[in-house]
Amino acid sequence: MRALPLLLALSACASGAVDGMDARRDARGDAGRDARVNEPDAPAGDTGPLPDGARRDAGMDVEEIPADCMDGVQNGSETDVDCGGACPRCIPGARCAGFLDCLSSVCMGGVCVAPACDDGVRNGDESDVDCGGSCTLCADGGMCAAPADCSSGVCTDGVCVTPTCTDAARNGTETDVDCGGSCPACPDGRMCAGGLDCASGACMAGTCRAPSCADGVRNGTETDVDCGASCPPCLNGRTCTLDADCSSGICIGGVCTAPSCSDGRRNGGESDVDCGGATACTRCANGRTCGASSDCASSTCTGGVCAVPGVTFVGFVGWTQNATSQTDAQQDAIMNSTCNASFPGSRAATTDEMVYRRVIGMPGTNTSGSWLIPACPNCEGDAHAGCASGHARNCLPAGEAFPSTLPWTALRFCHTTARTAMCVR
Repeated sequence: MRALPLLLALSACASGAVDGMDARRDARGDAGRDARVNEPDAPAGDTGPLPDGARRDAGMDVEEIPADCMDGVQNGSETDVDCGGACPRCIPGARCAGFLDCLSSVCMGGVCVAPACDDGVRNGDESDVDCGGSCTLCADGGMCAAPADCSSGVCTDGVCVTPTCTDAARNGTETDVDCGGSCPACPDGRMCAGGLDCASGACMAGTCRAPSCADGVRNGTETDVDCGASCPPCLNGRTCTLDADCSSGICIGGVCTAPSCSDGRRNGGESDVDCGGATACTRCANGRTCGASSDCASSTCTGGVCAVPGVTFVGFVGWTQNATSQTDAQQDAIMNSTCNASFPGSRAATTDEMVYRRVIGMPGTNTSGSWLIPACPNCEGDAHAGCASGHARNCLPAGEAFPSTLPWTALRFCHTTARTAMCVR
């Protein structure tokens, strides 16, 4: 009956597993760190006196075992039959005097105890005292044989270390290796838990995706979620940068806004900026663009421009200007008499009538074939000391559109040679 500890211990030795801790360490790449070189730490108060020359080699081969360790009797330095002391270590349940008598390195109450994750000894497959291997994970600073031994998932030079964003392991708050969570955002294709984990801002089915116009995230060139810039225009109330970002065509203060009669833009059916059209906006003043007479406060739309009714275009006449000897009044008189001669009852159209489109039937451009001179007032061109009135006259080259504002925005230096006048009545 007393030979059972010996037989079990010898069997373990013969199979090369006398010291279970040594065998498991060797399997994990830690060869050579057996009890003969690196004994486990002893529990406090768990060591006893040993005979001089007593062997503590749990890893001895069968042929190395002294004969008296196989005689079926507890003798010599043995703590139980053929184990302990100078003999092979004892299995759990056998008597012991200290931790070196036990395969588990745990001797409690004079009896060898099986390895446990709370026995205060590094044994079994533990990489450090009561952690690693099949026990709980080791904290930073604990010894390790593999990343799986560490709560951080990082084992560097046999020691568990704090996770970083450059340790080539997925740990800490990371959603993928060294990215996501508190680390830099992940590129497309990496794992994520939410949009903040991704450089694109789009986390779909746990994976970072490239920006699109239907991912429910504001990313790429978008000005708001899935709209603006290269995506479809945004609805009113959404963020914008340019008018083109908005379906309304109006971006005011960075927000898409519905058309109004005071937004400073031609939109919503207006014929000109904030007036006219089939809208509730005010009718357009003279000189503003119109599509019909109903767009104009004057109820007169001539050549696409609101005008004051009363004079009608009848044609053009030619005349010769010589501002060096003719005053403004004399030049106007020549144009008026020439118009009346060709179109009885007509006169030359004034600058204001042309600019503000107050001439019914007036063409949109100068179709006279020559330089057109409008009559005064507001006829003064550039200062010219050689002219009788001290300045040249405003004029419009053939084929050009009539200015729509004052001062005159076309040419201002005409003073001599053949000209034309627009005749109205």
